[in-house]
Amino acid sequence: PVFCKIRLLPDFEQTLELAKGLEKHGCQCLVVHGRTKEQVRSLSGPADWVAIKKIKQALSIPVIANGSLQKFSDIEACLRETGADGVMSADALLHNPAYFSGLSSVSYTHLTLP
Repeated sequence: PVFCKIRLLPDFEQTLELAKGLEKHGCQCLVVHGRTKEQVRSLSGPADWVAIKKIKQALSIPVIANGSLQKFSDIEACLRETGADGVMSADALLHNPAYFSGLSSVSYTHLTLP
């Protein structure tokens, strides 16, 4: 399978055309980060979940939302607001590797791997 990840472009219409083009040329799942490359993490404000929603509505492949997922309750809110098929998180996992379990905080030293 071919999965791709994009960030928003400064012009949303160009972002939408990029997403449609990726789907047309074989992308089977698209991760959309709701910020531009110039926007650095949460310092630039929340991710644009409305843009992710518009991309999801325009495509027939699964769309995964990325950006502004800092606490466990953000997952449900993001899925509800974007209509995305799932979420991807990076920064939250650096602070809490058990993020997707719903635990509020777990350090790496307390994790036991199988």
